[in-house]
Amino acid sequence: TTPTRDRLGSIRARQCITTRLVRRNPVLIPSPFFGGTHVRITRLEAENVKRLKAVAINIDGTMFVVGGKNGSGKSSTLDSIMYCLAGASAVPDEPIRRGEAGARIKVEVGDLIVTRLFDAESGKTSLRVESKDGGLYSSPQAMLDKLFSTLTFDPLAFSTMDRKKQGETLRKIVA
Repeated sequence: TTPTRDRLGSIRARQCITTRLVRRNPVLIPSPFFGGTHVRITRLEAENVKRLKAVAINIDGTMFVVGGKNGSGKSSTLDSIMYCLAGASAVPDEPIRRGEAGARIKVEVGDLIVTRLFDAESGKTSLRVESKDGGLYSSPQAMLDKLFSTLTFDPLAFSTMDRKKQGETLRKIVA
C-alpha cells in the first residue's frame, strides 16, 4: 500500500492493484437507451468496498485488465461495478470493508454518473444517477434497470426461444 491524500487532505493507504493495459479493440455494449450508440465504463472509483480501501481506474477506450496477487482486491473491484449498477438485490449482506462506517462506489458509464453509497450503521444503501451535465434521474434504479435489461444475455432463456425470437435477440445485441 502507498499513502495518499483524499479530498479532505487526510492520509489514507491506497490498496495497490496492478492494472495492465491491453491493446485490443474495446468491448462495446450496444444500448437502445443511448440512441443505439455503444456505452462503456470510462471510470470507476470505489472506497471501502469488501477488501478495497480505495481504487480509481480511468479507462481510455481500450480494454483494461485488473490483475494482482491473491487478496489484492481484483474481485472486489469487479464486484463494485455490479453493486453499483445492478441494484440493492445484488449487494451482499456485508459490502463495507470491516471497521469502516460506509462505502462509496462511483461508475461513469456513457453519459451517466452512477454513485451508490452504503451506510454501515443503518445497513442502507442510496443511489444517485445523474447525467454528466448535472441532470438528476428521479427514479435512478428504474432507469438503470431499463438500461441494463437490454444489455443482458441469458443463454438458457435464449436456448428455449423459437428461432424468430432468437433472431430478434441477436439483432438487438449486435445492433
